[in-house]
Amino acid sequence: MNPLKPSKIIRLDPQVQAYADVYAETLSALEEEEYQSDLVPFSQKKAQIKEQVVQLFSDNQQKLQRAQILLKQMFALQKSSRVDFSVWEEAVKKLKIEMENRSFYNRPIEEKLEALQVTAKIPSAFMQQAYDCGMACLNEKRFDEGECIFLFLHYLNPNVFDYWLGEALCQEEQKDFAAALLSYVNALTFNTKKEVIFYQMASCLYQLKEKKASLQSLDLCIEYAKRDAANPELLQLAVETKSSIETTAA
Repeated sequence: MNPLKPSKIIRLDPQVQAYADVYAETLSALEEEEYQSDLVPFSQKKAQIKEQVVQLFSDNQQKLQRAQILLKQMFALQKSSRVDFSVWEEAVKKLKIEMENRSFYNRPIEEKLEALQVTAKIPSAFMQQAYDCGMACLNEKRFDEGECIFLFLHYLNPNVFDYWLGEALCQEEQKDFAAALLSYVNALTFNTKKEVIFYQMASCLYQLKEKKASLQSLDLCIEYAKRDAANPELLQLAVETKSSIETTAA
């Protein structure tokens, strides 16, 4: 960072700012454990991490805000609603107080590394109800709304496969193949339904004109599908798709 050129000040919504502060503190705690540079003090590195996080949240702020508006409306319309949306709003207020009085920063490092859902004490019932809303948007082809909700969910807890998969499917349906590909890659880290993920990745890569990479992804799909006899339809589809791509590429 050039000290003579101050970075642009990015102002986030107060709720999103509290959210970004926790995320930046978590990343910093993780980085500090292995930080070894004697040239750059960690305080400077920490400031860089915070700036990067603020930029990331700024890029997604509108989607995160829209997700909260959508979920509040959808929760209110559900007659058999298990949880009220105010659960999230109250959690944000408490988290902001902790950040302001610095008590969060005094927590043990293992607590700082917890998912925001855990840090903010968001009940699993809230997460499940929000996930159901995201799936409703996906099934009703409201893909832009579904993407916002799944984004919100994996910001709360990035350790859930279904949140990344839901976001990726919504992005792919909107033909945002590059973004979908990144979400599928994140979903891959959970070692779940790999054959399905590799097939969807192959589809995105093909749309991005990356035929060689698409074929490689289909090979992996076929490899994993052969190990799982429970999904013969996908195996056949992958084989046929690979043959079709190879024919058109010849």
